[in-house]
Amino acid sequence: MTRVAQLLCAVAALSAVLAPTVSAIPYFHNVNGVDLQGHTCKLPDFPAQACPQLCVTSPTLCPADIRPACPTGQQWCHDGTCASSCDAALPSPCGCPASPPPLDASKANWFPCNGTSSVDVLAVKPADKPAKTLDVCAALLKSSQVNDMSYISCPAMTYATVTLELSIWKSFMGMLGIQICVIIMFAAIKYTLERSKRQAAAAASSESAQDLLANTNTNSNASEKALIDTFRHNSFLDTTALLASRRPTGKDAHAHTETTETEKPITAAIDSDDTGSEHSSSNMSDSSAETGFIRFAYYVSNPIGTIGYYISIAWIVYLQVFLGLTVWDYYASLEVVPITRFYYDYTQVPYAFVLVWHFMVLTLVLWRVGGAVTVRNFFRIRVNNVADADYVVVTRKVETVNATDHTERGVVRAMLNMVQAVEAFADRYFKLQLKVTCHTIQTSPHVKVPFFYYESLRYVYSPITRDFTPYPYTLGTTVTDHVVVAQEAHGKGGLAETDLQQRLDLVGPNEIDIPPKTFLSLWTTELSGWFYLYQGSCLWVWYYFSYWNMGLVLTIVILIASLIKTTVSYQSHRRIRMLASMRATVTVLRNGTFTVVDSREAAPGDVIRLTPGVLSVDLLLVQGEALLDESSLTGESRPIRKFPAPDSDSAVLDNAHHKRHILLAGTGVLQADEGAYGLVLKTNVATSRGVLIQKMLHPTPIRFVFDEQLKVVLSVMLIWGVICFSLVMYFMGPAQISSWFYSLFIISEVISPLLPAVLVAGQSVAADRLVRKHQVYCIDLPRITMAGKIQVFAFDKTGTLTKEGLDMWGFLPATAAAPKNPDALLDLSADYTALESHAQLALATAHSVTAHENQLLGNPVDVSMFGFTGCALDGDKVLSAQGDVQGTILKRWEFVHAKQTMSALVKDAGGQMHVFAKGSYEKIRDMCTAGVPEWYDATARGYAKRGGYVLAIASKPIAADMSVDAAIHQPRDDAESGLTLLGLVVFRNTLKPDTKDAIEDLQKGVVRTIMVSGDNVFTCVYIARECGLAPLYNESYARCVYADMEEVEVSAAATTTDVTAVAATATTTKRLVWRDLDTEEELSADDIEQLWEQRFIKPLDLASSGPAWHELTRSGLAEKYLLSFRIWGRMSPEQKIDVVRRHMAQNMIVGMCGDGGNDCGALNASHVGVALSEAEASIVAPFSSKTKSVRSCVDLIAQGRAALASSFAGFKFLVMYGMTMSSFCLVQYYFGVVLSQWTWIFIDGIIVVSSIASLTQAKALKHLEPRRPTAQLLGPQTMISIFALAAINWTYLFMGIYWLFQQDWFRCNEFDASASDASKWWLLGDNYESTMISAVVLFQFITNGAAFNFGDKFRRSWFTNRIYAVLFVALMSVASVLILTGPNWLTCMFRINCGSPDTLVALGYQRPSFAIEAYNALTGNNLLPTSFRWQLWAYVLSNSVASLLFERFVMLGPVRDWARAKWPLQRKYVPM
Repeated sequence: MTRVAQLLCAVAALSAVLAPTVSAIPYFHNVNGVDLQGHTCKLPDFPAQACPQLCVTSPTLCPADIRPACPTGQQWCHDGTCASSCDAALPSPCGCPASPPPLDASKANWFPCNGTSSVDVLAVKPADKPAKTLDVCAALLKSSQVNDMSYISCPAMTYATVTLELSIWKSFMGMLGIQICVIIMFAAIKYTLERSKRQAAAAASSESAQDLLANTNTNSNASEKALIDTFRHNSFLDTTALLASRRPTGKDAHAHTETTETEKPITAAIDSDDTGSEHSSSNMSDSSAETGFIRFAYYVSNPIGTIGYYISIAWIVYLQVFLGLTVWDYYASLEVVPITRFYYDYTQVPYAFVLVWHFMVLTLVLWRVGGAVTVRNFFRIRVNNVADADYVVVTRKVETVNATDHTERGVVRAMLNMVQAVEAFADRYFKLQLKVTCHTIQTSPHVKVPFFYYESLRYVYSPITRDFTPYPYTLGTTVTDHVVVAQEAHGKGGLAETDLQQRLDLVGPNEIDIPPKTFLSLWTTELSGWFYLYQGSCLWVWYYFSYWNMGLVLTIVILIASLIKTTVSYQSHRRIRMLASMRATVTVLRNGTFTVVDSREAAPGDVIRLTPGVLSVDLLLVQGEALLDESSLTGESRPIRKFPAPDSDSAVLDNAHHKRHILLAGTGVLQADEGAYGLVLKTNVATSRGVLIQKMLHPTPIRFVFDEQLKVVLSVMLIWGVICFSLVMYFMGPAQISSWFYSLFIISEVISPLLPAVLVAGQSVAADRLVRKHQVYCIDLPRITMAGKIQVFAFDKTGTLTKEGLDMWGFLPATAAAPKNPDALLDLSADYTALESHAQLALATAHSVTAHENQLLGNPVDVSMFGFTGCALDGDKVLSAQGDVQGTILKRWEFVHAKQTMSALVKDAGGQMHVFAKGSYEKIRDMCTAGVPEWYDATARGYAKRGGYVLAIASKPIAADMSVDAAIHQPRDDAESGLTLLGLVVFRNTLKPDTKDAIEDLQKGVVRTIMVSGDNVFTCVYIARECGLAPLYNESYARCVYADMEEVEVSAAATTTDVTAVAATATTTKRLVWRDLDTEEELSADDIEQLWEQRFIKPLDLASSGPAWHELTRSGLAEKYLLSFRIWGRMSPEQKIDVVRRHMAQNMIVGMCGDGGNDCGALNASHVGVALSEAEASIVAPFSSKTKSVRSCVDLIAQGRAALASSFAGFKFLVMYGMTMSSFCLVQYYFGVVLSQWTWIFIDGIIVVSSIASLTQAKALKHLEPRRPTAQLLGPQTMISIFALAAINWTYLFMGIYWLFQQDWFRCNEFDASASDASKWWLLGDNYESTMISAVVLFQFITNGAAFNFGDKFRRSWFTNRIYAVLFVALMSVASVLILTGPNWLTCMFRINCGSPDTLVALGYQRPSFAIEAYNALTGNNLLPTSFRWQLWAYVLSNSVASLLFERFVMLGPVRDWARAKWPLQRKYVPM
């Protein structure tokens, strides 16, 4: 057979395979039936049609044009070649040797003619062309020779889809067989071994934990008995905490054994809400709140299972290779000379791809549903005894925080309920909401206790509870207990070596164990998500279906999006690891001497000498004083002095209340007294610094309303995709394999694989702008869009709204005369030299200030007061401005939170000793027996209401006969008794320059501003009013009522009904009191209720102190009055968290702004935390600002709103992309046409990708508008916008098709798929239908992006997005050129308004200088008439104008405003 004949056969065979993919014809009209006048269309002619192979009994019978002519000496043989002699065994093509079975054995010895004849087939329907061609060819044969010649059409050889004769199928069946056999064999082994181990466990000892603690007479083996004995005799063990975490016993224990899993409440230190929690010297929970349950399951490796696991991985890789080879073979079959490398015939390729594609998707879905850890553990043996286990699998339910500002109703609620029901069903059976991790069980070197690390926390095996738990230890409860432990350890020369090794084994070395994660591992985790699985599956179809170029573009875009997310995660992980990897040395008491050791060797209970450097442990200072730099942890700019813990303090040791004695890990020791030492309280991840790092490593996931409704939208789009899939299968023919490709292709267009990329793009652009323009850094990209929905913003006061330091306002002597006007305040003296000498000495000495390298160190208030005096320090001597010794400080009694005072013993220049006490004006008043004037309380409150920080100072002379030593060692209570008031010391905290403007901008943006501070309530109210946080109503402030706890006599408390009284002493009680802030009038509970009910008529702002808030939460009033509270003062860190969480529980998006010190817990708990600090503690917040300005909050919200609007724009664009794509795909498949390849590339690769990238470049407004962007994907604004634009587009598309059918030049020139070269789908656009569809949808895709580029309330105007504006003009220009211009390189590349070269010449055009593949249409061109081009251009422009006008004036303009006013959205009311 000649080369030409081979080529013809190959093309014919390929056409036979692919032709059915476009064999559909419109179902509702007859193609080329009649013209506009109703006349029957002339049937087309098909010139030069090749006849089938002509076979003859003798070569001489062949017609002259195809008669064989062999060289001299050769003859024409049966196989169609010339040879000197012909072998009788040569197969003749006339006998169809390759067809099963031969058609006619009698023609097996006939001779084929050399080539085929061509005939003109006239006036025939395309579908009848093959039969008519055969008839015309047969008519050429002479009737007398009909028995000696015949046209032969051999049927194509059919092959089984799967045949073991092919190597590729041998490998597939071999891999599949191995996979199945290994799974079955290992499942049998697994069942047998696990059953025997369960039976052994059921017969094992069932002693209770109490029994095991009482004695060691147990059935356990020797090693476990030794471990039990170690636990029983270890005084370091907190048995109460251990028993509280034990697993069930009795029948429950038996049931537990049967499941071989342990389930228990999570009580790890990582769940502590704040660093200021109780410091109980344990690595167990600092909070008793349960956040979920954790389960353990134990496994051991098995060699057969390990082999099976790696075979499973090899199977996944093999499937990708198989698909790749199949795609390669597909493209090889499209070459000029088609070949197949792995299959017999082209017909096998698509079936093979579809079959293996389904295997791949099924395999990946199973892996994704089970999870990599679950799959790996399927190939391991589960055991009951920890001693037998190599691995522990930890399963934990991930708790999430809900973030929504809207309660869905109606249809939306029903749809959400349906999706959530499906999620619940899937979670029930597939545990999709559980976090499953696997950890290697190790054994400690000395105690030989099994342990593993989970989320950096060391879990050790307890033989008492027979479970893993963070080792619960205790050093004591009260301050005195800890001091005694330290003193005893110091007296014994430190921890014994055995105790040290035991504690290191049980608690772990002093390091935060964060396993390194490579970029590749994080990227792999990112790519293992559900949507990436969908994307990869779709892209395989694109690569196969001659769309590799766009598949490559989308692959690059998807990978870039995934790399952006992975890069953010990787940088955050590296940053946290760098913070955690603290390696230093400590001077620890060992064997009677202080020895320098690696900080990893420090253990709880160690005694450590303080030396300059960074601390790596939490420490209780027991002896000596120390100066600390806490800026890296708390953000405190000034060094802080720490004092030794008293040995007579019976209070429970607590971080917040005893912070003057506790040194935290991560802080730096600047200087320490000689011999100063402390007791190690906590190490590794249990330290305050470790808790912060835990929160950074494992933040609580937040469920944003956008993400929840996205599931519904995707579900609806999937349903629509399935409907389109079914319609395409119906149009294209369900029996044909190619219909599957077209159908799946439309699903991948309905749900764009770019959807996750568009969400990441908007967030990353906003994050970059925040850094470049505002110096706001983000470590959690999704929180940016959440910031755009903030409804309530809570602020700390000092260092946030106000400057960090306090300025000395002045001193008011107690001897000042009462003011004549009771409402007037006495003037403060701002001149230190004008004060009485005794008052001068008090101000110069009653402080904790020390000098270090010419810098005053200490409490900022003390530093400010001492700076006011102009004095200097020389050790303990106080020098006046003239250099004279003004006094000598003999002793300081440090500030005690419970007393709210500090004192100093001072010797004046004359040798007389005095005690000066300074503290809150209330406490000092109660401690004074003389000198308190009548105006005292009113004046102190008055200055507090004006923003003053009011302290009082008092003194007492020491008896002349008391020695210095006796004075120094006298009890503090004696020293601070019988005081005489000297006066008031008033400081003021000034606002930052831009605070007021920032707060005003937030309120204009409908963000409620509140204050949660540790300062005095009066000061907070003053600052709130001064900065506008408490806004004006009709030129006046809202009535402010504050709640506080006041002491009253028992008899008075017994009659009150406001709230349950709490006994304070035998004669007094504290009760909740409401007072008007301005008048000090006491209000009853009924008065407050009446004011609250009238709050919409008469504005009301409530304020509360920390103790009062505690009572309000107990009584339930906190929840009721929550949104009327504006200011909280004297709040502890835990109470700040409580306020934030209560607002979040009201379905509000809450932001928190603070300096990253004691408010870091609230920063972490809020939806959007902004830390105005560069301290390590501030990293728990998603955002941190280097400018340390409240303006950062405004900038963040503005960028968040713009990012949310941009994300919605991109999302709506892709939804419109899917709806537009599905509509025109259904239309084109109905007509049996497909847009040209470059049209697809222009849409998917240029319009879509560039529009998404440029839409995210829209800039944020510089100010906040009085509304928030919607986050409701299913909200009316989003749905109306999408469906209305889709309706406009569909109308124009269908009307355009109808218009096309009204054209005379089109009727009778319709595209008939049966007359096309179906082997090349990209040539199915060579027709007028495809040109019309292309013209309409190109403008629609471009306009979709333009419609969503409008800025409106959150982004700047349309043209300020210059990137998109330029892109829009360029895209519209290209689309216009394609419609308006005639044949040129651009239109011919798009195969729009072009034709075959010969056809163009025949129509009067010059022959193109560039190559044009012959048109796959009867007309040979799709040139539109010139007049129709201009009409079409105007038509598609009107489509664009209609869409843009609708979006601008209906969705974003006056129509929307009118609709909102008439039908306001039902949202939660948040008072401003």
